Amino acid sequence: MLAPEPAEQLEGIVGKEGVLLDPEQRIAYRYDVGEKEGLVPDAIVFPSDVRQISAIMDLANRERVNVLPEGAGTRRRLPFPLGRSVVISTSKMGRILDMDRESLKVTLEAGTTLKTFQETLDKEGLYFPPYPWCCEQSTVGGCAADGVGGPASCRHGVFKQYVLGMEVVLPSGQLTRIGGQTVKNVVGYDLTSLFCGSEGSLGLIGNLTLRLLPKPREQRLLIMEFKSPTSACAAMKETTDAGRGAERICLLDGWMTRKMSSFSHSAIAWGQDTTVLCQIAGIKEVVESDAAVFLERLKKNGGTVIKVVRDPSETEAIWHAQGLCLPSINDAAPSLMTWDIIVPRSQAVAMMEKIERTAQRRHVNLIHGGYYGNGIFHPVALIPDHDEIQRNNAQAAFAELVGFARSAGGSAAGPFRRLGIEMAKFGAPDEGYMGHIVQGIKEALDPNGIMKPLPFSHPPDHTAVSRI
Repeated sequence: MLAPEPAEQLEGIVGKEGVLLDPEQRIAYRYDVGEKEGLVPDAIVFPSDVRQISAIMDLANRERVNVLPEGAGTRRRLPFPLGRSVVISTSKMGRILDMDRESLKVTLEAGTTLKTFQETLDKEGLYFPPYPWCCEQSTVGGCAADGVGGPASCRHGVFKQYVLGMEVVLPSGQLTRIGGQTVKNVVGYDLTSLFCGSEGSLGLIGNLTLRLLPKPREQRLLIMEFKSPTSACAAMKETTDAGRGAERICLLDGWMTRKMSSFSHSAIAWGQDTTVLCQIAGIKEVVESDAAVFLERLKKNGGTVIKVVRDPSETEAIWHAQGLCLPSINDAAPSLMTWDIIVPRSQAVAMMEKIERTAQRRHVNLIHGGYYGNGIFHPVALIPDHDEIQRNNAQAAFAELVGFARSAGGSAAGPFRRLGIEMAKFGAPDEGYMGHIVQGIKEALDPNGIMKPLPFSHPPDHTAVSRI
């Protein structure tokens, strides 16, 4: 529990309406620390600008209070229990500060939601390719901190590749700008990339400058059905190996396909098996030519055409429905277990085969799908309530999948932590000297260990000395 003096100081920074201290309100911000334990923060703070964040961080650092940054509310597992802690929410920081159409860039506060961002771009005729679609209430700061991808990564790359610069509050409370306003802006170390994917372990992102593109003139969305996820992956591999680049590619297994009929209001006869969403975009002549080639090759490899969508508004509605499928998994079972499995694209078919075989052999109900273009799969095990056998089976299945991904030159991210999601306890891979470098960077920027700990780290050494 926070002492009265720090609590009063927080209220002095953001006002009484900007701090939650009531235990019944704070319980909604609980973090998982284990299957039976949890961390209820001592305070939830809602700053309205970066200077308030700076003052909060300065206070937390002096008082040795742990800081947990938060955007839209996704919380990952903490590797060990923390002492006194406050959540800093950016939900009141949702302003778009500057839209430079000529230079194709935008500066916006970290708490801006993807939905607000997308609506603004639509009005300007602009395009942000790595839009993840998974949750429109997610914030741009959270997406940058988590290093998200999306269905367009097959052509355009992931979120961090569009971050030109950012304003960051360090654990000491110091406010600093990294990166810049231009595409070529790195002089010395690329600190912007360091903070992208740091998950709030090094500091808190206050605002970002993002690179944009003009909106494509023409687009086609191909909706194809396949007998299995593996056959769908094989068909996509042959199509992309032919040198035809899709704008977006997404694979939905049978469970997610059936969910699409609930979330999609368009007149589409969604099937029962695996669905591939494949979008081609560009100038009209190229789009028509590439769409014909994609259809021919996908049909040749066992695909059945469900629909070819030409209307942009209907296309956006379908991607919106696809994004709703992922959060709906949370309601599919009392407990879930999930990792992001990442492999090189050349190993995507083998990875999908491994997922299907492992689920059958281990008798695990695995929902899975992914963005073939960046080799990411999102298998989720559905675990009935109090079913220890299923929990152990899922544990064994994910141990196999994580091991296979690493042996194929890939990696695994997770396990994701939301309330009710089970812990998959795998040891960190032996990174040798690089692991010490990562820990050294963390300790240099955050010597008092107040920021969110690294996933596989140990309690901080408070004797460390910062050189920052």
